[in-house]
Order: sequence, then structure tokens, then C-alpha cells
Amino acid sequence: MYRNENSEGKERLIWYSGLVPNEHVPSLLDSTDWEYYESDPVASFTGSYDAVSGEDTAKYYRFGPNPFNIEPLVLVRYFADLRPQQVELIEEFRLYHNLWYDDKRSTFIKFDDGGNEIDVVRVSQENVQISRLQLRQFLAARDMTLVVYFDRTYHPERTYEIPEQERIQAAKTENCSFQFKVIDGRDLIDGTPETYSWLRGKSVIRGLPRHQCGSWPYEEHLEEIELEHFIVTVDQDDKNVFASSSRFYEGPRSVKRSLSSDIVAAEYLSPVFFDRRVLNKYRDEPSKYTVSDGSLKCGNTLWRLDIDNNNPNHVIAWLGDLGRDLPHTEHAHWKAHNVRPDGRMSDSHRRAQLPSTVEEALDPGEPEDSALRFKRRYRSLIKAWTSQFGWHLFQPLREADSEILETLHIPSTNEVPAFDREILKLSKLLCDSINVKKIRQAIRNEEPDYNSKDAEGSEKKPITILDEYLTRCEFEQREVFIECLRTVQDLRSTGSAHRKGDKYCKAAKSVGLDTRPSSQVADEIFGILADCFRHLGAHFCPDDSARPTPPHRDRKE
Repeated sequence: MYRNENSEGKERLIWYSGLVPNEHVPSLLDSTDWEYYESDPVASFTGSYDAVSGEDTAKYYRFGPNPFNIEPLVLVRYFADLRPQQVELIEEFRLYHNLWYDDKRSTFIKFDDGGNEIDVVRVSQENVQISRLQLRQFLAARDMTLVVYFDRTYHPERTYEIPEQERIQAAKTENCSFQFKVIDGRDLIDGTPETYSWLRGKSVIRGLPRHQCGSWPYEEHLEEIELEHFIVTVDQDDKNVFASSSRFYEGPRSVKRSLSSDIVAAEYLSPVFFDRRVLNKYRDEPSKYTVSDGSLKCGNTLWRLDIDNNNPNHVIAWLGDLGRDLPHTEHAHWKAHNVRPDGRMSDSHRRAQLPSTVEEALDPGEPEDSALRFKRRYRSLIKAWTSQFGWHLFQPLREADSEILETLHIPSTNEVPAFDREILKLSKLLCDSINVKKIRQAIRNEEPDYNSKDAEGSEKKPITILDEYLTRCEFEQREVFIECLRTVQDLRSTGSAHRKGDKYCKAAKSVGLDTRPSSQVADEIFGILADCFRHLGAHFCPDDSARPTPPHRDRKE
């Protein structure tokens, strides 16, 4: 849409563009001259004003006066070299597509229905590029055409003898008109001994039909989508039976319906099973997705899918939810992780989604997944402790580590790196965040002569100081809690943060990593810590026993 390049005097290239009413296009293409320049004034007056006579003929133009009512798509603003020029995309285009500006990449981004990023406009001081689809949708909405002006001058390194009758070429089509000239510098007044070429003209880009502009009330005319078929059961011959989620789709687009006889018409509440790795994609982008107890969501309101992530072996979702709530852009990802039904839905998810009693409807209970239970009890303990004492037992994470708690989970594989990542998160969240300063202060309030140094004169480690504090407070589960923290610290310091050696082997053996799957070990560690948080709340905050508030979940009618 805009380009301004100068190759050390050898080549000069300028492109500029503007929106023109459709009815002016034929007249505009009758000439190769430019009607609009990037340097033309915008938001200005023409005419005059006589203060003596009071005669006022000035007229305000939002985009400056021009014969074809052309509006700029790109603004190039100059400040008399007092400040660098600014290249800007007009506000209306940004608002129409609701674009977000990524200043690190100088790119305007649009989010599709699934929350995926689409690069729409790339901007620099010399170049502005716009995706053709979003441009043509905007032209359809405005009922206008885009005219692109181009001007290219090329200076070769030698002089060419070109017959005069071949020095000018011109052409005109339905969408373009241009003139090409070869100029002999020897004919000019300054006698420049060179031959150079000059290409000048304009072309037009037309909008899509109005009903394809991509906005309400025309969304149903967007490209037809196809939703995946998922395994819902197996037949008597042990073959997979597939059902389509498209019958539950409620979006604006049209959906391709399967005509295959192998696709059954299953009920909305048909459970569909997935490998637990299906959630890894979303945990890897915590700023975009939130994986919580019973749900997966993108952004704050873009989309949300109810899931059972309390099952120890699988992630389960209702077939109807997959069709109604999961964006079509995500279906291929979930299809790749679809597995045969194996087991049943967890009790906690069943109680939340399909409560059988009033008590279950009011309180579906805690998650069965130990990592989810850990996170709920951790948050509750922190809230109760701060309310009770006015300071944090574990210091809040900095912004750079803010995603640690949200992304904690039992590893979906038994690979060592996956286990190490979760141990590293636990260490940062707990061992590295012990509020040593406040704990020392609390001990000294009871014991003014307390010595924070060990027998060798070194500062005591944070876990040791926490251990002494819990001992003085007669916390019954102290040994279990402290031992678990030391295990996490040992696994982190000998494995996650450094090369693995004999010390790591010893620490790994102590928790059974040599004989058990790492996911099972992680499950045990999360479970122990979650229980300790509950006991800490009951011991130190009896008025608020750190009992987690059950989250709100949609019930299936």
C-alpha cells in the first residue's frame, strides 16, 4: 500500500494508495497521472477568508481536496525534519478488523474465532503491506475501490541508444493504466550523459461482494467450515464408531455435513476421550489460554470448552460441547489426540456437570487431580494466611514468573524433561519464595535472641528457617511438609537446574523415580503438598480454614 525506496541513486521506487468511490474508477484510469500524493494535506481547508469584509469561502476537507474524493489508506506525516516522519494506518481499517498492534514486530494482528493470530498489516518507514483478504473485505464494507499509484525511475550504469519512436510505451486495461518512458539524458538541459527509464501509472484492487465482507450480518457467507468426526464408542467387531459434532454447531458459518454411512448421530452428552497431551499446546501459551479445573478458555471471553481434566489417563469432553463451543480452527488439533473410550468420567466432573443431588449442585467437591487440588488449596492458603497475619507465607511471584502456578500440572508423559519442568515450577513457587524476612521477624517476636545463623556462622537456609518456625508453632504435619519441600529442592538443584550426577540419582531414588513412572511421582508430590496446605490452613487460620470455594461450572441441562 505504500513503498518508498531509493537505491543509492540507481533506482527510485514510490508506491502510494487510496480509496476511491467505485463510480470514479473508469475516469481515474483514463490517465496515468497521480491524483493523490502521500504529501498531500489531510484534514485541511481550501478557499479564503477576508477578515475585513467577512467573506468566508473556506471549506473543510477531511482528507484534503481532490477530484475523485480519494481517501488515504496510509498516512505519511512529515514534521519539517524536526522529528522523523510517521507512517500510519488509518483508524477506520484498524477498527473494522479490530487489529492489535505488535510493536515488537511492527505488525497489526487480527484474532480469528479460535484466538489464533493473523498478520494483517506490516508497517515500516519505507513499506506498508496489507493482507489481500482483509483489504478486500474492508473495500466491500466501504463499497469502494483501492487505487495503487506507482512511480519507478531506474538509472543503468551505461547509456543506451534507443530509437525515439520506442522511447514511450503506454497501456490501459480494466484494472491498470501506465506509461513507460526511456529518457536520454543528453537531451536534457544539464546534459546528463545517461539513459534512464521511468514507469508511472496506477492499478486498482476491487473489493469482494458486499455479502463477503466478513462482518455482521454477513458472517454466514464466510467460507464453509468442516468439523471433525470423533470416536464415541467401538462396535461388536472392535472397530471405532465415529460421530460428527457438526449437528451441535451454533455459529454463523455454514457447515459441511457428512454423508458417510459410517458416521452415527450420537447424543450431545456422548463422552469423547483424548490423550492428555491435547492440553500441552494451551499450557505452553498461558498468556492466551487458561487451563483450569473443568474448563479450557481462550482469552477472557473468546471461547470456553468444558473438559474433564480430572481423569488420570485422559481428557474428556462432551461431543455436543466440541461442536458448540470448540472453534473449528481447533478441531484438527483435538482430532489428532482423539482416542478410544477407556474408563469413565471422573466423579468430580460428573458432580459438577450432572449433579444428582442438591448438595452436589451447590458444592461439587474438590478436584481429583492432585495438581488441580494443589493449586486450589495453595490459593486458599495464601488468601487465608495474608488475611490472618498481614504478610505472605510465600512471596508473590514476579510478573515474569506469573504463569508458573497456572501451568502446573501432572506431566502428560513420563519423559524426564517433562517431570523436571514441573519440579522447577514447584521450587520457584515454594522453596524459592519462602518469606524468610517475615518468618524471622515472627520468630523474634517470640524469641528476641533468635540466631539466624548456623553453627558455622552461615545464614540458615530458607527451608530450615521455615522448619524452625513451624516447630515453634507446633504444626503437627511439619516433618511431612518440610521433607517434601527438601525433596523438591534436591530434585531441582541436582537435576532441573544442573547436570544430573550421583546426587540426582540419590534424590530420584528417594522418591521412587527409578522404579515408578515420573507422572506417578509427580502426582504423589502434588498430593502431599495439597494435604499440607489444608493442614496449614486449619492450624494457622482456624477462623478461615482455607477451605476452597467451589468454582462455578456450567451444568448440562
